[in-house]
Amino acid sequence: MTFVRIIGLDNDFAARLEQLNDLRLKYQYSSHFILDARYDYTFSNQQYGTREDFSVFHASLETAGNLLAGIANMSKALVDENNVRQVLGVPFSQYVRVGAEFTRYHYFGLKSSFVGRVIVGAGIPYGNSVSMPYEKSFFGGGPTTMRAWQLRHLGPGSYRGGSGDAMADVERVGDLQLVMNLEGRFPIAGIFESAVFADMGNVWLFNPSDQYSNGHIKRNRLPP
Repeated sequence: MTFVRIIGLDNDFAARLEQLNDLRLKYQYSSHFILDARYDYTFSNQQYGTREDFSVFHASLETAGNLLAGIANMSKALVDENNVRQVLGVPFSQYVRVGAEFTRYHYFGLKSSFVGRVIVGAGIPYGNSVSMPYEKSFFGGGPTTMRAWQLRHLGPGSYRGGSGDAMADVERVGDLQLVMNLEGRFPIAGIFESAVFADMGNVWLFNPSDQYSNGHIKRNRLPP
């Protein structure tokens, strides 16, 4: 159960959100209540103390807002101008979120290794939610996904914002994530070690956005 209250927004930033008049962005940067249930599954066949190859798999399923939606229906909860119902004066989020991560470790030599990783995730808002909550959305960039980009500065989709773009100061998040990492780790000399890596991936929106042109996933480009 999570209550998220957005406080201390910079006045200029708040004014920019108001000027953009984007319901999705306003929702993500407003206070909301999350009552969620989450199931996690993790598998690993690592043999500790050895250099045997191994795999790690983690999957998660999270749903939120269904119980509150039932309570709101029975109690005839308040509805704001966007037809969003509230509990104790705060809108509640309703969504389903799934994610999976698979990592394979391959050892060779005495100190070298090769690591491959695939991450997929999807979040679908429905019912009382205009969009996925900001903190439950997916992001690209940063040390854990696409290392050539700053955190939350990649995507969504093929959107490319410049310094003069109205969205330049808004951190970018998406509803869908796909990331693939390849990394080779090897010693150089003494205590010094190094690595080479390649990262592929992005985040996308499920639906078109006026603010993020070409930020949505285009279904006609998906394989049959």
